[in-house]
Amino acid sequence: MARKLESITLPVIDSDYFCLFNTGDWHKGNACHREDVAEAFCDDVLSCQYPRGVFFMGDMLESIPPTDKRFDLESIQVDKNGMPMDCTSQLFDLVQTTSRISQYILGYHMGNHEAKLHRLGHRVLAEYAGYMRHENGWQGKFLGDEADIKIEILTNSKTAKAKRKKLYISSKHGAGGATVISTKMKKLADFLKSREFIQDDGKLHPTQAVYMGHIHDLIVRCQTDFSPNYETRKMEAIKRYLVATGSLMDTSQYDKENYAIAKGYNPLPIGWTKTIVDRDGVIQDVEIKHAN
Repeated sequence: MARKLESITLPVIDSDYFCLFNTGDWHKGNACHREDVAEAFCDDVLSCQYPRGVFFMGDMLESIPPTDKRFDLESIQVDKNGMPMDCTSQLFDLVQTTSRISQYILGYHMGNHEAKLHRLGHRVLAEYAGYMRHENGWQGKFLGDEADIKIEILTNSKTAKAKRKKLYISSKHGAGGATVISTKMKKLADFLKSREFIQDDGKLHPTQAVYMGHIHDLIVRCQTDFSPNYETRKMEAIKRYLVATGSLMDTSQYDKENYAIAKGYNPLPIGWTKTIVDRDGVIQDVEIKHAN
């Protein structure tokens, strides 16, 4: 099924590679959120030796108001003054943390935590996209829950006109539970199956990678499929990546109230992913970046 295609054009690239950083499920405002890891993520983006871009995968905010049945005062992060962070404070704190990488943000999803506030008409999430773009300098696109994305890469050439390459990926926050690796992989595999090709300019282009948040795990699987090339009308081997983009929540601490302990889930790794793409728009690798 065709869906709206979000087009992002990168500045002219003189490097042989560029990098995409995907992170989400920070749950800023939850007591298990790791602010030190959020700062480490920003450090990683800034220290990258190649041109770079950032995608936020949703649930960046905990955004559970007192009227929500999930609300638990013990699980709320406190601010620098020792006060519980309400939804507005969470948004402002996210702005402050990410301000130094704002120029690199290409797009951002709305997660289910944020979407519930949006449905209730909460002004913080109603203003989420506009505030991030205009007040924090985010240049990225608001991607909703999910989106097909075309990244156009301009590279210098010997001619006056720059060469234009294209990378097609699909990205979403995600929904539904998955607690073991088999169900998580099935979610990723089903996502890829539904977005195997992306339609653009009347043609079908193979999707090189799918990225998903929500399940709070860090997973990268590279697989090669035989798939039709609709331009050459031949079957070709296509390398694709299935990526779960992790979380910045530390659910290993028993001295803090959190849903994972309450439901008996095992702690999950903390971190984000980094995709390395060559100047021809071909993904060369997807790295898992583990936090300490």
